[in-house]
Amino acid sequence: MSGTFKGLTQAQIDKRIREGRGQGIGPDYKLFIYTRDVSSLGGAVANFSSGRNRPVA
Repeated sequence: MSGTFKGLTQAQIDKRIREGRGQGIGPDYKLFIYTRDVSSLGGAVANFSSGRNRPVA
């Protein structure tokens, strides 16, 4: 499952364009939307009995 992205307001879009996001080539490219911009559904929890993290089904 993926997180949810509610979209952007026009002001947020304008700000990202002014910052140069979504522009550039190769290593100079700036992402318009980062992973952190999408909320998490909390798909992992700590499993202290085995000492490993695993996805929640």
